[in-house]
Amino acid sequence: MRRSTASLAALLLGACAMIEEPEPGTPGQGLVREGANRMVLGAGVFDAYQESTPRAEAGRTGAVQADFRHGRRLFGLGPAAGAMLNADGGVATFAGLYADFSVGYLMITPLLGAGAWFKNGAKDLGGTFTVRTEVDIAFVRADGIRVGLRWGHLSNAYVYNENPSQEDFMLTVSVPF
Repeated sequence: MRRSTASLAALLLGACAMIEEPEPGTPGQGLVREGANRMVLGAGVFDAYQESTPRAEAGRTGAVQADFRHGRRLFGLGPAAGAMLNADGGVATFAGLYADFSVGYLMITPLLGAGAWFKNGAKDLGGTFTVRTEVDIAFVRADGIRVGLRWGHLSNAYVYNENPSQEDFMLTVSVPF
């Protein structure tokens, strides 16, 4: 499941260059090639499924995340960087690529990145190196603010002997600037 999740995210991001941007006058359908810089804030649950987590180890807890997404893109792919902090003291940082797909009043945003996990008192993810995959689905308001839900996955992609992972779910607000 973990490999298929990462493969699906990579496939979605790779397909961005092949998808045509909608014709002018038909907003709300297709790949968004350019946009405003955005700050995305999220709050929710870390390690929602508690996969392979012994009861004595830290697991499901609250989390917050902040991302910066640059509006300038190449073939619809833009750079993003962010950090997530959970209530057990774990900190995940990442940098990667994202794309925006507009479907009516919804924006679907997959992201694929790599970063570091600092465990502190939180769940052991097998090591410091991590891969971050996520998908946001957000309602786009008339003022450009997006309000939505995020599903995220964090694991070490089998770089280490064991590959525990975590899934997080968050409510998000994305503000253009």
